[in-house]
Amino acid sequence: MNRIALCPTLAFVLSSLPHAMVAPRAIGQDPGRSAEAGSRPVLTAGAPKPRTSLDAEALETIRTAAVNGEANAQRVLGIAYQEGRLVPQDHVQSAGWYRKAADQGDATAQLLLGALYDSGLGVPEDHVEAAQWYRKAADQAHAIAQWTIGSMYHRGRGVQQNDAEALKWFRKAAHQGNRGGQVAVGMLYERGQGVAEDPVRALAWYGTAASQGSKVAARFKDRLQERMTAEQIAEAQSLGAELSEQISEGQSVRRANGTDTRPTSQVRSRSVLRAGTPNLRTSFDAEALEAIRAAAVNGVVRAQRRLGIAYQEGRVLPRDHAQSALWYRKAADQGDATAQWLLGVLYDSGQGVPEDHVEAAQWYRKAADQGLAQAQWTIGSMYQTGRGVAQNDAEAAEWFLKSARQGNRGGQAAVGIMYERGQGVAQDFVRAFAWYDIAASQDSKVAARYKDELKERMTSEQIAEARSLSAALSEQISQDK
Repeated sequence: MNRIALCPTLAFVLSSLPHAMVAPRAIGQDPGRSAEAGSRPVLTAGAPKPRTSLDAEALETIRTAAVNGEANAQRVLGIAYQEGRLVPQDHVQSAGWYRKAADQGDATAQLLLGALYDSGLGVPEDHVEAAQWYRKAADQAHAIAQWTIGSMYHRGRGVQQNDAEALKWFRKAAHQGNRGGQVAVGMLYERGQGVAEDPVRALAWYGTAASQGSKVAARFKDRLQERMTAEQIAEAQSLGAELSEQISEGQSVRRANGTDTRPTSQVRSRSVLRAGTPNLRTSFDAEALEAIRAAAVNGVVRAQRRLGIAYQEGRVLPRDHAQSALWYRKAADQGDATAQWLLGVLYDSGQGVPEDHVEAAQWYRKAADQGLAQAQWTIGSMYQTGRGVAQNDAEAAEWFLKSARQGNRGGQAAVGIMYERGQGVAQDFVRAFAWYDIAASQDSKVAARYKDELKERMTSEQIAEARSLSAALSEQISQDK
C-alpha cells in the first residue's frame, strides 16, 4: 500500500500558533496555501514561517529581556532572526535563541528548533534531532507539534515508521482543533493505515476539517462521499457533529456533551442531574437532521443518540423527553456508552421516564464499565451518596479515580476530597492537594479554592511533595490520552 504524502498534503499551520509564538504578536504560515505543496521536507512544506509585528524600539526591549533569560523574549528574537525583517536574516542566531528558550521548556521554541534541524537551516540537517524536539513540544500538548511528530512517524523521518503511533499523535492534534491533524486522521481511516479502515470516521474527520476552511479536506470529503451509501453519510454527519462539539468545548477526551462537572456536586447529597445535567447542543441543521433521522430509523447507533439529544434540547425539534428516552434506549441497547449515560440521567431526574434511581445507576454502571469518564464520575457520585445503590465510599473512590485518570476534572476534585477527608481511602493531604491542583489546572474554581484551603493546613515539605506528585500524575494522564 502506498504511503500517504502527509507532509506536503497536510502542511497546515493553524491560527493557534501565532498566539503561542511571540509577544506581542506573530503570524504563522497561511494554513491554506501550504496545503497544496509538492513533495518537500516538513519545514518547507508547512513548518512555521513566523512573522513578527515588532518595531525597532520594541525589538531592543525584547533583546534585553532575552539576554536576561526570558524564554518568551528569546523565542521572539529567534523569530526575528529567522525572518530577517528587523535584523539581518541569520538562521544560526535564530537556532541559538530558539535553543535557549527550548531548553527552558518553551514548546513553540522546541517546535521551531526542530523545524530548523529538519531543514538544515542554521544547524546541521538532522531528522532524528528534529523529531526529538518535535516530541518535546508535542508532549506539552502543542497541537502543531503533535501533527508534525505524527507526520514524522507516518513517513519514518527521524523515527521508525509507525502508522499506529502516527495516528495517536494526529488524533491528539485533531482533538485540539488542528485541521491538519483532522485531515490526517481522516486519511488514515480512509486507507486503513495504523487503524481499521472506516470510511464513516474518515468522512466525519474530513467534514470537521472542511468546516474550518480546509479546501483539501473538502475535496477529500466530496471524493469519499461518492463511494458511500446514504446511511453511511448520515452516520458520518452525526459523528462529525459530535466531534465538532467536543472540540469546540475543549473536552476532546470526553463524550459527555458539555457537562458541568462541578466537584461540589460529586460529594454532596444532591441529585446528579441537578448538580451536573448535560448541557447538550447540536450543531446540525434541519436538512442534516432528516438524514440523521433516516439513519436512526435504520439502526445507526450514533444517529439514534444524536436524535435523542435533538429531542432533549429542543432546538431543531420540539422538546420531547419521552422521544429522547426512546432513542437513547435504542442506542443504549446497542451498547453505546454515551447513550447509556444519558438514559441514566433521564431516569435519575424522571424526565421522559419514571424517576428511578436504581435504573439510573444501572445505566450509569453500563457506561462506566465501557470507560466513559463522565459515567465513571456519575456512578462514583451514586455510591458516595447512596443514591440507587448501597452507600460505599471505597467504591465511590475507585470510580472517581478511574474518571480522574482519564482527565475528568470533576473526578479529580472528587478524589481530592476523598483523600482530604479520608472517605473510602486513607487520609492523605499530599494526594488530596495533588488532585486538587490537577483539577484546578483545568479551570475548576472549586478545586482551586479547596487547594488553597488545604494548603493552610500543610507543611512546606508536604506542599512540595504534592506539587511533584501533581506533575507526575499530569504527565501520566497526558500520555494515557
